[in-house]
Amino acid sequence: MRIKSISAVIATLTIALCSHVGAQETLDSSVSHLPGGHDLAHNTMDGSFLVAWAGENAGAGHKMEIRAHRLVPSGKITGSMIALDMSHLMSTEVAVAYGEGKYFVVWRDGRSSSSVGDEVYGRMLDSSGNLLGDSFRISDLGDKGPDRSPDVTFDGEKFLVVWAHRNLPPSGGGFTVSFVENDDIRGRYVTLEGTMDEASFAFTTEAVDSLRPSVATLSGTPLTVWEDHPGPGMSGQVWGRFTPQQAPHETSFPYSVGAGITKEAPCVVADPDAEQYLVLWRAEDVRDGDVLFARLASAEGKYIGDPRVIQGVSGGVHTFSAAYDATRKEYLVSWDVGVKETAGHICAVRLDSKNLGTKSKIQITEGETRNWGVVSDPTGEGAPLSVYLREGEGENVELVSGRLLSAVLSGGPSSGGGGSCSASATRSTPSPIPFLVLSLLVVLLLFSPLIRNRSDNSSS
Repeated sequence: MRIKSISAVIATLTIALCSHVGAQETLDSSVSHLPGGHDLAHNTMDGSFLVAWAGENAGAGHKMEIRAHRLVPSGKITGSMIALDMSHLMSTEVAVAYGEGKYFVVWRDGRSSSSVGDEVYGRMLDSSGNLLGDSFRISDLGDKGPDRSPDVTFDGEKFLVVWAHRNLPPSGGGFTVSFVENDDIRGRYVTLEGTMDEASFAFTTEAVDSLRPSVATLSGTPLTVWEDHPGPGMSGQVWGRFTPQQAPHETSFPYSVGAGITKEAPCVVADPDAEQYLVLWRAEDVRDGDVLFARLASAEGKYIGDPRVIQGVSGGVHTFSAAYDATRKEYLVSWDVGVKETAGHICAVRLDSKNLGTKSKIQITEGETRNWGVVSDPTGEGAPLSVYLREGEGENVELVSGRLLSAVLSGGPSSGGGGSCSASATRSTPSPIPFLVLSLLVVLLLFSPLIRNRSDNSSS
């Protein structure tokens, strides 16, 4: 799962299971959040979770290091914090996936950064949180350019790691013919033993900028989507494709193209029940600020129907995430509202998996919080586990776990036509007007025989 964010912020990190209880536990008291510096994976065998994030090591010159913590199915923390990779300069942009009893955490790493930038590293853990081997480098293009924005999925046999690679001009000077500096989307398979049998491969090779990949697996087939810029200064588009190994002759799928409207930060979610993918992206709306668009894609990657605006999502979306809730057989899309260094509370909508209609709208947090992601609750209660950021006081930043309020704001397929979430995290109160009308009708029905009888007597 990838959480889509843009700007950096110092924040309190909170993990919450949608409920009506307010107890919290501190996971980490020294956290500095950077774009993409966190992720959450679900253990499908026992229902537990692993949260991974980039934490600030004040004792090592405030360098960023990769940390993790396990959660039981209820969302409570278990065990102690795990340090996956300590004290390396600017370890950020974390992603994590689960497969066959192992968690695989990948991140953007600055340990070998030079003038060409960072690389992608990873490390594995077993389902109990025990580290398996050392961290290792996944990106393999060396000094040809920086690597960033990694994501990871498990396809049933191997992990697939995808990232954006910046192609820089060849070093050494001299005349370069027809070289265009641009970003490509690359991928590499990693076995459960942590080995890489083949070199990385490219999803894109055109002279355009391809950014922010997201990947999800359906029936052993990973689909990768990304933000694509056809030319300098041109608005972003959303494209995707399978790996060259799976579909060597396939071209990329256009999920959202056209000029004039900015499309960015795509996210893909797999729906195993309907055998389809959900592709989402943020788009600019000149009237309401940024909004979210969604489109379904078949198991073959081809889009289904037209893109549609997600109803109920407030204008001015800052960060967003999505997950498939297998309990309810619905998509759960959450977001926060904010601009740059500010953020509002987090809301979510449940979408019909067939037509993407909004079924209900809920509020997950109140106050200045930032979205971190949602997954379905494996206990079968349909309550989403939400991980989010909360602004800290001064320089003190904490990672907190606990159950927080989830307020139902509206329901029904036609609900949520826009507007912001209610700032008060309380259940919406039904209007008394329908009740009064119903009561009046009941009174009229009860007394109508008496009225009719009295009228008959007076006429005689």
